[in-house]
Amino acid sequence: MRERGTPFSIDGGRNRHRVGRLAAAVCAVAALSLLGAHASAAPEPAATAAPGDLTQLSLEELLQIQIPEVVAASRYTQKTVDAPASVSIVIAEEIRRHGYRTLGDILNGLPGFYTSYDRNYTYLGTRGFSRPGDYNTRVLLLLDGHRLNDDVFEQALLGTEGILDVELIDRVEVVRGPSSSVYGTNAFFGVINVITRRGKDLGGFEAEGKGASFGTTAGRLAFGRSTLSGLDVIASASGHESDGQDLYFKEFDTAGTNHGVAAGGDYDRYRRAFARVSRGSLDLEAAYSSREKGIPTGAFGTAFDDRRNRTTDERAFLEARYGAPTGARSEFSARLYHDWYRYYGLYAYHDPVPVLNDDSAKGYSWGTEIDWSTRTLRSHVLTTGIEYRDDYRQEQDNHDVDPYVEYLRSRRSAGFFALFAQDEFTPTKRFIVNLGLRHDRYETFGGTTNPRVALVYKPRERTALKLLFGRAFRAPNAYESFYSVSPSAANPDLSPETITTYEAVIESDLPCRVRLSASAFKYRTRDLITLELDPGLGETIYRNVESVSSHGAELALDRRWSRGVETRLSYSLQKTTNDEDNSGLTNSPRHLAKLHLLVPLGAPRLLGGFEALFTSRRKTLAGGQAGGFLVVNADLLARELTRGLDVSVVAYNLLDRHYGVPGSAEHVQDVILQDGRSARLSLTWRF
Repeated sequence: MRERGTPFSIDGGRNRHRVGRLAAAVCAVAALSLLGAHASAAPEPAATAAPGDLTQLSLEELLQIQIPEVVAASRYTQKTVDAPASVSIVIAEEIRRHGYRTLGDILNGLPGFYTSYDRNYTYLGTRGFSRPGDYNTRVLLLLDGHRLNDDVFEQALLGTEGILDVELIDRVEVVRGPSSSVYGTNAFFGVINVITRRGKDLGGFEAEGKGASFGTTAGRLAFGRSTLSGLDVIASASGHESDGQDLYFKEFDTAGTNHGVAAGGDYDRYRRAFARVSRGSLDLEAAYSSREKGIPTGAFGTAFDDRRNRTTDERAFLEARYGAPTGARSEFSARLYHDWYRYYGLYAYHDPVPVLNDDSAKGYSWGTEIDWSTRTLRSHVLTTGIEYRDDYRQEQDNHDVDPYVEYLRSRRSAGFFALFAQDEFTPTKRFIVNLGLRHDRYETFGGTTNPRVALVYKPRERTALKLLFGRAFRAPNAYESFYSVSPSAANPDLSPETITTYEAVIESDLPCRVRLSASAFKYRTRDLITLELDPGLGETIYRNVESVSSHGAELALDRRWSRGVETRLSYSLQKTTNDEDNSGLTNSPRHLAKLHLLVPLGAPRLLGGFEALFTSRRKTLAGGQAGGFLVVNADLLARELTRGLDVSVVAYNLLDRHYGVPGSAEHVQDVILQDGRSARLSLTWRF
């Protein structure tokens, strides 16, 4: 592992062919193991978990108890095989046994998803689309159904900048495909709904301490309790400090820039708090996070190797929810919320004269959602609802600190109102027809209407064939419309982006305890909001100028072996091109392959986790290539070493691969290096 003080360099194309061969070998072996003859497996031992102790059951055993359910697909609970989308669910047990640190880690392990890290933020790609520097605006992130995309950048925070500790997650619901018919803007490529644990899941105090590579320490204290009167309470507070690495960038290898070494500028610090109180039909929930991250890359033309370069992101919300049956076949729910977001960036420049630049944004909003679902006697599930949000303060500022020079002072407000309806119709036992429609009316650009249609055929209870069609939009955000600091110009006349998607999905249980999920998709985006240079103005400006097309397929196989061994294999193939010249898109890998393995290690409470993640090469903004790579992570979890004490040891990038991801327009680097081998030790004590 590399601690601070050991510079880490990278060649984006290094080991490309060797990695590709190794990835192919891993996938071939995994495929043979998944599809191996059932007769070769040893007899299945009886479950050893105590009655009702679901935490001791494997993921596959949990899935066999009942068909998984999802809320995010339609705003009400339904079986995943009935949902009008391809759905993945990651439960708390899997998160823990793989040693996932952030929501980005969780999503990176799913079919069709990949992440990039520019040493500041974590960016998510799906189905071949992830523009360098895009702030995750084309996926909708929810926390217990509450929208987390802010009202200035519309950013979904997925890395250490996220608002919630992964230890508080009960499950993550991932709904692929356009969902604007239900949720409106940002539900472009999909919806991610994070469901939190309840107080009854803790049953007391939970304390955790962590130590990791790169001078990293972290601590968390949580309390949860459920009473006989129906009151359920959970609260948590945590902190994280990391010195980061001393990083070498060949683009800055001169005597005046410390020979390309950014020393001490990769630091990462955050604080988080979360609380939820529930009783009967009422929920009160609040969350807060503040993350400060050093920028070691010299982004935005800043002075290289200056530790003052940093960003701070603060996020908070308070929400009240009510949900209750209004009859034998209907249910009413409503939520009222207030959100707050603050971004603060400090950027040091040395040329032509030393100056500190302060770049900041604040967003304040409140809103409400009301929806009603009813099941009719004629096999219909009808859902209708309204949503209103008032972004009553959208502030953006930019100035030099000393001497004070103001470049931007923007004070805006915005808002939208929406109506939506969905009908899930079951004409026969084997067929489901799902029709959805939503109209959004914005103060800025007007209205947009987006449909979704799903036909589901179920020859068996756990098997579904789905034909899906959907259209979605992404509204231009305040940053794209009104940020104007030379050499960037504002464009308040932007229109929404749109996407149209066609998809076929099959989900089924196969012999030998194998679960199959496969899909083929095709989509086209129009009016993508793209930053381009205006020759007349001599400035960059956001415009609706680009269209992109993509088609591909995803395959996932899960198998449970004897003695609690579980394997998961997935492969994704996608081709994404620019419609104007049919060129391949930047930061768009053609192939993704992933292997997950969970293994009991002899002792009843000793568990091992392993994952191998292969990503093929990606085109960079400069026309180069970020080489393909295989990353292997391994976890060892020891439960109840003493009463209430669990110990986890995780090795990330176990093979110490040198690899990178495409840089963005603000970077001199064409490829941004990623972390080498690192490790983490966690102690969790429940009392």
